[in-house]
Amino acid sequence: MAPRERNVRVYTVACESRHVLVRNVPALGVIDELLDRLRLYGEIGEYRVVDPADVAFDDDAATDADTARELEKRFTQVVYVKYATVNNARHAKVRATQKPFFGSVLQVTYAPQFETREDTLEKLTQRRELLRRRARGAGAGGDRRSLQPPLPPPPQSQQPRVQQRAAVPATASPEFIGPQLPPRDWRQAPAPLSPPPPLAAPLKRPVGQTHPPNPEPKRRRI
Repeated sequence: MAPRERNVRVYTVACESRHVLVRNVPALGVIDELLDRLRLYGEIGEYRVVDPADVAFDDDAATDADTARELEKRFTQVVYVKYATVNNARHAKVRATQKPFFGSVLQVTYAPQFETREDTLEKLTQRRELLRRRARGAGAGGDRRSLQPPLPPPPQSQQPRVQQRAAVPATASPEFIGPQLPPRDWRQAPAPLSPPPPLAAPLKRPVGQTHPPNPEPKRRRI
């Protein structure tokens, strides 16, 4: 099957928001359990259950958008959550969907349509300050690295020791590669082996005697 063609999307900081929509929440009265999971990623200021028809639906989430809306309205709920910061919403969007929730996989999307003018201004201002700090830190780090003097060489005691190889005699053939024997005048004949010392003769025992004689007789008790 050929992949479906999709429109090119541009993602900017304006797409992020501290307002999120949580879809695929089972309609089983598990809002408290959902909030317990979402509070792991930041402080929640406001939440409420919204009608799926009042919020925009992501067409890429299902092939038939109308059927998906009907199923979502009958068996699942959509919960609106407002976090304290955009960073908290970013963590919730990534991590809250990694584990199933009562047999359903949650879908967390940003909802910038719920932002006020003050929210948008604060979000853009924080992003601008973050980019300025990054640019200032990168520039200062580059100048600091360029002004550092080169490191001095290590002292003689800390320099790595190089294993010296034995000098190859001048008579060796340069065409031969591998271990070579020293010249004949360097060789020494091995010393002759001395004969082993004679073995001591074993002691002879009298015929019929199995144990050595006891010099002291045993004493009997009276």
